[in-house]
Amino acid sequence: SLDNLNYSTGDPAGAGACAGTDSADDSAANDGTTGCYDPADPASGDDGDEDIDIGLYPCETVAGVVFVDADEDGCQALASDGIAGVTVELYTCNADGSFSLVSMTTTGADGSYAFGPDEGPDNICLDPALAYRTQISAPSGFNFTTGTAAACPGDEDDSPANDGISACYNPSDTDPTDMDTDEHIDFGIYCGVKTDAIITGSGNACYIDGGNAVFRNIITDDSEILPAGYQIVYILVDDTGTIILFNSVSEYFVAQAGIFQAYSVAYNPNDYDVTTASTIADITSNWTCGDISAPAEIKVTACCLATSGWLTNAVVDGCADPANGTTATLSVTQNSERIPAGYVIAYLLRDGATDILLDYSYTPSFDVDQIGSYFISPIVYDPANLDITAIDFGNENIFDFNIMVFNLGVCDHFNLSGIELLVEECCQDNSYIPGVGIGVNGGLYEVSQNITSDGTINSANVEYSAGNSVELMPGFEVEIGLEFHAFIEGCN
Repeated sequence: SLDNLNYSTGDPAGAGACAGTDSADDSAANDGTTGCYDPADPASGDDGDEDIDIGLYPCETVAGVVFVDADEDGCQALASDGIAGVTVELYTCNADGSFSLVSMTTTGADGSYAFGPDEGPDNICLDPALAYRTQISAPSGFNFTTGTAAACPGDEDDSPANDGISACYNPSDTDPTDMDTDEHIDFGIYCGVKTDAIITGSGNACYIDGGNAVFRNIITDDSEILPAGYQIVYILVDDTGTIILFNSVSEYFVAQAGIFQAYSVAYNPNDYDVTTASTIADITSNWTCGDISAPAEIKVTACCLATSGWLTNAVVDGCADPANGTTATLSVTQNSERIPAGYVIAYLLRDGATDILLDYSYTPSFDVDQIGSYFISPIVYDPANLDITAIDFGNENIFDFNIMVFNLGVCDHFNLSGIELLVEECCQDNSYIPGVGIGVNGGLYEVSQNITSDGTINSANVEYSAGNSVELMPGFEVEIGLEFHAFIEGCN
């Protein structure tokens, strides 16, 4: 035979009905081989032995594409939607309504298949006198498309019942019934796998750098559809798009701080092992069928390790005298502070009567020239988040400052209460407290050297304290029922 031709299958016994003496196929076995003839007419008694004919017919081809029909409209949207490795079977459509398997093949990388004299695996010659149908077996996880294939711009599903079985076609191009479409039989399938959706997550423990992993749980709706061989894995992706965790149950133990995206992934490990992926793109570009949920945000905050501790040993060294500029030094002792890398500790001084912030220092010490109550409060903070020099000292109160620090939402620690220190007015060297018949107000009177007095104590108890002497002059008087005390101590 010649390429793409095959021996006629006509019945030689009926050859006599052929028009013309030279048109009958003389191959009794339809194999291109005739019987033996004597070309001498008298010897054979049959004039036909001088004209030996062999009938051949052209081989036909059936081909098509199996494609992923993601939107289930029955149309192939992109050439890249072809799917490899799908089993396709070719059957003859017999006159009695039965079907006979002729050949089998699998789709190539682009989803195409073909049966014909130049096509593997059988290189079969399709008889133009016969009708054929093809059918496919849907791969694991796939279903046959339900689309109607209406007005498709390209290939369309040729399974009338959406069951992966085509109609019967005569592959001859000259067939007046089904025309050229009978040579291209296509099938659409879609991935029927569905993973469960992530509803929410829980867990709020912060993470300490270098410490134990913290727990995060996710809640799903259990709506998954998993064909045989499929399973679900839960993955966690960091802000760079890198998968950092896989788990077969809906929870994670996270050993770093950050904002992450949690996904539920349904897949077949025999198709593609998702747990070998580094990114979501690795998964979607390598598997044949699977499903990924919409992401859910999982947040793990870094534990705030900044602690300003507390203050003790409040000391006021000296006194204040606004008139001559004498100042007192206020100092405290810092205890149990914790200052993370990059952080600093500072101290804020406020007026104890008004709570107005007065000054700041990076050491727990201040000089003041006014008498009264003061408070020192420590703060541990990150200079990248807070500029302590921008405080409006002399106008801003400590409570507004505390609210501002809180609203920063960063890791700082401010000891609002702090510790109180009282600054007294400086003592005079000597004091005369008059006078005869003049009442002396109640309270303590202090000088560094000498007190002399001839006053009358007639309204409240009084104390005199001097460094050297207290001299009570003639006329000094204490009314009955009141107390007067004198000390050689001087100023406190």
